Amino acid sequence: MQVYKVLKGHGYTDDNIYLMLYHTNDPTIDIDAFDGIPNDLTGVEVDVENDDVNATRFKQELNVSITGSFASNININDQLIIFMTDHGSNNFLGDGNATFHFETGGQISETEFYDLVKNINCQRMMINVDCCFSGNFLNEKKPIGSSWFDINNCLF
Repeated sequence: MQVYKVLKGHGYTDDNIYLMLYHTNDPTIDIDAFDGIPNDLTGVEVDVENDDVNATRFKQELNVSITGSFASNININDQLIIFMTDHGSNNFLGDGNATFHFETGGQISETEFYDLVKNINCQRMMINVDCCFSGNFLNEKKPIGSSWFDINNCLF
């Protein structure tokens, strides 16, 4: 919600924001204490919410080859911000991947995430993975051509 509010404050419209948010059923969401707004979800356009915010849906929306997905609608002149907050893990899968866990179930590995994002063709991309052990996503032992540092105009 904080990132959503910052983007809105800088003039981005809901047409420019794709918000996947868990806990929209909470009676009080107060990220800006003392502003007089009891629930900061008031007026917020949530695209995917609650139990639909899961690994399967996240992977689907980042897949440029799926017609109608979020990623399939990104244009070359767009600037993309992906901000992920949930649970992380330092428990690697058998192949050495770091993982990001969704509260509603499932996970996405570093390689799965990279393989989806590398196909998005846009002007600039900033990815922020805000979770425990998120630094594991920057696995420096990856071969050239399969690292976050190899994606043009991407800040991870």
